[in-house]
Amino acid sequence: NVGLVIDRESSNVIVSSNTMTDLAMGMQTGNLCSNVRIEKNFIARIKGQHAFYLGASQTNVAVVSNQVDTASLSGIKIQTYDEESRDSVNVVIANNTVLNAGADGILVDSTSPAHNFNTTDVIITGNTVRNSGQNGINARYLRKGVIADNIVDIAARDGIAYDGAIDVIVDNNIVSRAGNNGIVEFIPSTRCTISNNKIIDPAVNNVSGNRFGIFIPTNATWLTLSNNTIIDTQSKMQYGIFFEAGDIATISVIGNKAKGFTDTGIRKIASTVPFKHYADNVYDGGLGPSIGVNNVPYQLGNTGRTF
Repeated sequence: NVGLVIDRESSNVIVSSNTMTDLAMGMQTGNLCSNVRIEKNFIARIKGQHAFYLGASQTNVAVVSNQVDTASLSGIKIQTYDEESRDSVNVVIANNTVLNAGADGILVDSTSPAHNFNTTDVIITGNTVRNSGQNGINARYLRKGVIADNIVDIAARDGIAYDGAIDVIVDNNIVSRAGNNGIVEFIPSTRCTISNNKIIDPAVNNVSGNRFGIFIPTNATWLTLSNNTIIDTQSKMQYGIFFEAGDIATISVIGNKAKGFTDTGIRKIASTVPFKHYADNVYDGGLGPSIGVNNVPYQLGNTGRTF
């Protein structure tokens, strides 16, 4: 069954330097726990569930400097969608190594049919996540969060995915060899920033020609994309940056670089509305089979449109 269970409503607990292997689930905390620190544990060969599973409505919980090697589902999962009395608040996932997760490497999941609760004040930083069966890092319905300084390598789906977010920063991550998109914002989000990330060889599993470095498929508002570098050396990435939807008039695209796409550096929805701000982006199709920059609409500052 489970290696270690901290039951619901526990508080002021430290779990440190344990080894748990060959279990159905490594470690679990019940709902409504507070002031729990999980550090320097090693969990491997989990056959059936997650390595770390934290229940709903957690307060002041830190998962720090742990190692996971092989889990059937997620390496570290925070779940906030049970019917409980509060949001999860102040969650830190830092400096962990997660290898060979069958589902998401790190998952903060706040979804439910009714969607009553969220996860607020979240920091996901300094983690190394490699060879994930779904997304490397997957964050859902965060309210105020930072996903920064992580290394995500080899994810069957997307490197970093988030959705339904408010006030979330995705900054200075290295995302390599994602199966689909490097970074993607699903489900409408607002006041988010994707900045200073390096995305290398996204779309490695691409067979249909529609995978991207950064993908915004839903109605994002007040989004800023700045100073990201996207490089594809395998000619599988169709667009460096793709806005399939979103409130373009509130979106800023500044100082990004994309190279090696097979179609265009940036594509936005067919709209005469210009970006809020657009400047200093560089697109180079030199690694791909086509020049890649023809017919790319872009706006210079707030002064007009150039094709």
